[in-house]
Amino acid sequence: MRGQSPGYLPLLLARPPVRNPLEITYREMTEADIEAALVVRTSTVENPITRERLAEQYDVTPETWAANLKGPQKGWVAICREDVIGFSVADKEEGEVKALAVIPAFEGHNAGRTLLK
Repeated sequence: MRGQSPGYLPLLLARPPVRNPLEITYREMTEADIEAALVVRTSTVENPITRERLAEQYDVTPETWAANLKGPQKGWVAICREDVIGFSVADKEEGEVKALAVIPAFEGHNAGRTLLK
């Protein structure tokens, strides 16, 4: 998700899922990916959460996420058609996966499994 505007989400979700071979690439998350990752996280069906609840209950905002990426956390994004379709974030010091999410239309294509590796 080109990272800047969350207004594209309905368009992305309306696209029919691509069938095999699904071309998904993976790379380290950058600060420019945070907005897109937040859209992915708030679009999940299982364990849904709003941006407001992320901020209130977990102190997850674009600013805190950016600071954590410069510190103890590292993230990865899954890209399809130039859009972020999934992400994972892990804490290097705690050895813990903090978050993993994939847009529902792209579930079942091993993006989540690959992001865990």
